[in-house]
Amino acid sequence: MPDDLVAIVLKTLEKDPARRYQSAETLAADLEAFLAYRPVAARRPSPWQRLQRWARREPWKARALAVVFVAFPLVTALGGFLVAKMPEL
Repeated sequence: MPDDLVAIVLKTLEKDPARRYQSAETLAADLEAFLAYRPVAARRPSPWQRLQRWARREPWKARALAVVFVAFPLVTALGGFLVAKMPEL
């Protein structure tokens, strides 16, 4: 069974009413999108999309994490460069 269709069926069976389709029209739109090979709204977001949402919710943590992931390799590379250029003792 295709993943998009599984996502649609699971969304219709959600226990929490807030997570189900809010109307028959939205369910029909997702089914039509599935039949037309277009992305469906019920599909679980990708890891990249979840990361973007988290970054919007937690901007300070996201910035700090970005600094760590950018600064650490730069400092390491700079340190390696400086060690390589040091005159031998």
